[in-house]
Amino acid sequence: MPVNSNTVVQDGIEYCIETNKVVYDLGEDVEILYTLTNQRSEALDIRGLAPMGEIAVEAREAEGFREVWVWYGSVAIPGGPVVLELESGESDAMSGTWPQIDFKGNWHIEDDTDVLPGQYRVVGRFGPTSSIVGVDIAIIPEPGSLALFAVGLLFVRQHNRRQSG
Repeated sequence: MPVNSNTVVQDGIEYCIETNKVVYDLGEDVEILYTLTNQRSEALDIRGLAPMGEIAVEAREAEGFREVWVWYGSVAIPGGPVVLELESGESDAMSGTWPQIDFKGNWHIEDDTDVLPGQYRVVGRFGPTSSIVGVDIAIIPEPGSLALFAVGLLFVRQHNRRQSG
């Protein structure tokens, strides 16, 4: 059962994005599943250029959202023709694991960085139909970091009491 999911139905196609949790510890992998289901009574034949589907993660910032990671569902040559055929009731899915990396808007691995705690949106997009569906997730500091912070705070309070007393 998905823990965190959202579904949109458009023109007889159900688009569903799911994550395995709502709140993640910093550095924890985020498991994502994006599914398209043909809810029409007849077969569906969608033609487009690769990649047709993608999963993206966007960081919430003051001015909106900024894409930090993307996974393309099609392995076909980028820009090449792709056909998606689904019988009535049939689904097609793509999955990805986001390792909490910010790819900085390019494919140069050497400048990738770990993301910070905060609010993020996981989005499934399907190009030929311009459909977008998303769910929100939160990344929190590691529990060990919180404990260390609490101990440090207690130490500072004790030190300040000794200085003022």
